[in-house]
Amino acid sequence: MKINIDPFLKALFLLIIFCVIAAFVSPPRHRGHKIAKMKSRLKQIGTTVAMYYSDGSTNKYPSDPSAFYIDESLIYTEKTSNWMEISLNSPYLFFPNEGEEYTGEANKPLAINWEHYNIPPYYQVIWEDGHVSSVSEEEAKKLFHSSVKNSLMTFLYKMTFKYNEPLQ
Repeated sequence: MKINIDPFLKALFLLIIFCVIAAFVSPPRHRGHKIAKMKSRLKQIGTTVAMYYSDGSTNKYPSDPSAFYIDESLIYTEKTSNWMEISLNSPYLFFPNEGEEYTGEANKPLAINWEHYNIPPYYQVIWEDGHVSSVSEEEAKKLFHSSVKNSLMTFLYKMTFKYNEPLQ
């Protein structure tokens, strides 16, 4: 006895099988999403800092980074009364020091993520001119130890066992 299956049901059945197979075979997309999300957050931080200097009244970094009004959802902390506090409590090491000059240059870093991803690109940096780029582990180590302040911050960060995730 021959059973006649409706062509619509056949097509629906094949579509369901195809979707199930595609769900198991397709590569995960979360890696690119996380890196894009972190780059977006860094870009927003860079834009916020650049807007602070857009009025032209000063070009010196303030002693209190809360003057920038950086959104807490970007840095995961309310503790922003000084550069050390914001760096140790956020997912990013901030490079500015009080009184340093903001130049807006493409080769002067503003911040870098503390914790690297296990897959390349490991670290993302926001530069003073506002562009975000990836750097290798070697370049990141140079940035983490580019000054006495940065070396001290890196040491303190590791000693406090904070391990902030760049994207939670």
